[in-house]
Amino acid sequence: MPKTKLGTWAGRFFVVGLVLLAMLIVAYNTEALDEVFAQRTVGGLALWVVTAISTIGSLVAGLVSWLKFKDRSAIVIAATIYGLFASTLLAFGAIPQN
Repeated sequence: MPKTKLGTWAGRFFVVGLVLLAMLIVAYNTEALDEVFAQRTVGGLALWVVTAISTIGSLVAGLVSWLKFKDRSAIVIAATIYGLFASTLLAFGAIPQN
């Protein structure tokens, strides 16, 4: 368990980000939803934006908790690594956006 409140937030962003990233990947790879995302609907854009926010939140909260407050719990380290990995995927277009 994280020692700091910011570490707890990093863990929360981590869990939410994992769920949303999985939903985003499944949604783009499902043929039934292909037409919905091809039409650039608000739902597809909202899912992408919320995933990006939780990913960046996980990265920032994890880094600050890890470097400033010296919180070295497994959840904080996993949240930081996930945030870095998922931010890279979202930034370079490995996960398509609307």
